[in-house]
Amino acid sequence: MELTKQNLELVETLLEDKIDFHLMIITNLKIDIDRNTPDGFRLSESMQIKHDDNKKALIKARENRLECYELLDQVRKELELKKNCEGTFITGFHD
Repeated sequence: MELTKQNLELVETLLEDKIDFHLMIITNLKIDIDRNTPDGFRLSESMQIKHDDNKKALIKARENRLECYELLDQVRKELELKKNCEGTFITGFHD
């Protein structure tokens, strides 16, 4: 599939939405982790498992968000290249 300017703009929008989604997940996980962080007492086994799973999910969501930022940066660079090429015509001189 050729990455036209229109396709790149669509990918840019989708990545921005995905980053927002990951930020929402990260915020919710942080709240849940903070709420369930033991202060001098021990969590039940099931709560400890959930707490540990939330920590793993938080790490994964952060990694995914960083990947999206990297992809978004690449897309924006490609869009800039396409924008700079618009209106540029190669003309040849004939004898």
